[in-house]
Amino acid sequence: MTARFDLDRVLAWTTLGAALVAASQLAGLTPQLGPGGDWTLDGPGAFFAMGLVAAIVWAALLALTAPGGAGAGRGLAGASLASAAWGAAACTLDLAGGALLWSAGWILAAAAVAQGGGHERMEAAVKTQGLGAAAGLVLLLSAALFVGLAGTTHLLDAGALITSRVDSPVLALSAVRVLLAGLALAAAWAPFHYWAPDGLGSATRPAGLVLAVAAPLAASLALARVLFAFEPALDALAVNWKGGLFAVSLLTVGVAGSVALVQKDAARLTAYLAVVQGAELLPALAARPGDAGPWVTAAGAHVLALVPTWLALGAWSGAAGLPTSFAGLAGRGRDHKWLAGLWVATLVLAAGFPGGARFALRPQLAAATGEPAGWTILFLLSALLQWAAAARLARVLFLEIAPGDESRSAPLARRAWMAWAVTALALGVELWFGLQRAPDPAGWRVLLPGG
Repeated sequence: MTARFDLDRVLAWTTLGAALVAASQLAGLTPQLGPGGDWTLDGPGAFFAMGLVAAIVWAALLALTAPGGAGAGRGLAGASLASAAWGAAACTLDLAGGALLWSAGWILAAAAVAQGGGHERMEAAVKTQGLGAAAGLVLLLSAALFVGLAGTTHLLDAGALITSRVDSPVLALSAVRVLLAGLALAAAWAPFHYWAPDGLGSATRPAGLVLAVAAPLAASLALARVLFAFEPALDALAVNWKGGLFAVSLLTVGVAGSVALVQKDAARLTAYLAVVQGAELLPALAARPGDAGPWVTAAGAHVLALVPTWLALGAWSGAAGLPTSFAGLAGRGRDHKWLAGLWVATLVLAAGFPGGARFALRPQLAAATGEPAGWTILFLLSALLQWAAAARLARVLFLEIAPGDESRSAPLARRAWMAWAVTALALGVELWFGLQRAPDPAGWRVLLPGG
């Protein structure tokens, strides 16, 4: 037991040190964005790396508060390596090389989910690996289709060749659709989201935090580069790709948000809400062609919103050792009022309550899409479903009565208080950034008469 405990702590400290070194290197870089935020430059990739490093640092601080033998350090190391592989796949312009990197990332992600042992985690790891293998095969199939159609797997070259050869629309559209299906599997966008609730909900909390942040960020970055390369071809084929983005986002928000409301475990509820929040990256891709600015802003809000929710879940279940099933949570909020209130506050702010990062972002995204009416409906649906899920958790914590209504309050260990302090700090960072950016209602003003 001691050896396992030491290994987890060593890996947690090592991962934290590597993330801090990466942060120092990134601080010395000037991300290159073209006049319109060109997707082919290194700016979007640098911002992905910044978001990943921030998630790893917060997750490492959480892992250091976990009890011995919990597998938190090993899960964190595996999730960090998986996310780095996904980021490299999203930044490469070669489809074949990207498919191999995506596959390697899925193997590491499944290993990260399995850390800590237990029948439930092993099942979740198998499901994660199975769907990850499917995603890798789908991406390799798309690369093979592009070789047959355009003679190359280079993204920009394939886009240019397909644009000049629109006489094969069926094959061209099939290749693009296969590629998009593989990326949807990676990002857990509906209807390909089945790995996320089990994988994220069963993994150790630090690993779940990193995977929940990195998977949709990497997939949306890769999708943005695909749309940038193939937009002329899609326009020539009269494909309404912005409508497709809206449909996928609406389906993901509606399905995952509705299923979150009927969950009976806080970990799975948080995992489903992470799927909902990942769908809010898609509106940023419907901006002006080649403009990565909205995605960079949405990526920042994604990290700021997700980190406190997973830290709160980890502080409650991992460091404090409290249950996450609703049967065990009933009435626990009355025993730990301030901690339960902080937990609910992280979910409410992540949903877009005033003061949160998403509250200031949504009007800007609505304006950037050029079609604010439809996206506003989607944002409202997303916010309402997430607020309803937060309200359900609050009702379980504060209003429901456990069998016998016995008093179960007990003093928390020092590690638990450290974890809650980290959570409060992350929530404070989100509030600070959210309050720094006043919401600009220009995107929604056009909905008014005379707007």
